[in-house]
Amino acid sequence: VLGDLQYHHYKFTVTDSRDVEIRLSGEDNIDLILSLRRDGLAWISDAPYVLASKGSTKTLKIKNLESGDWYIGVRCATAVTSKKTTYTLSGEYFKYPGRTDVLNGTNYTLKIL
Repeated sequence: VLGDLQYHHYKFTVTDSRDVEIRLSGEDNIDLILSLRRDGLAWISDAPYVLASKGSTKTLKIKNLESGDWYIGVRCATAVTSKKTTYTLSGEYFKYPGRTDVLNGTNYTLKIL
């Protein structure tokens, strides 16, 4: 289960250069980002492979992925929004009018073929 703006990281090893397909599938109305990097965590800012389109279903196909340790990053891009509100007597507080459902996290599956 992955919550708003959180990352999950996974590591896999390729022993001989081969074709690889990575499939990410999540719940409807959630935006997930898939990233891939060799020899280090696959943060979006550092990864040479990033799929950041809308939605939670992504497929990354790479021909002849070189051998080594590879890291997958999965990030939930759907976030809770807040709005600062002021009461005249009690001061300020925040309202959360947006996607509070992602606070409990979203389910997804990740497959490496």
